[in-house]
Amino acid sequence: MMSISYMILAAENEGLDALTYTPSETDFLNDLLESPKKFTPVVIIPVGYAKHLQE
Repeated sequence: MMSISYMILAAENEGLDALTYTPSETDFLNDLLESPKKFTPVVIIPVGYAKHLQE
């Protein structure tokens, strides 16, 4: 999952924070994204500004 590391590093390079989250059940993502069941999401990467930086 080297590409995930590069995406997080790229976000941090832009002054953003990011983390990885891997839900145990991913069926809800297929429904939300209207993607075929043959695709299995492996990670969610929320990206944004950390709260402590906004204060």
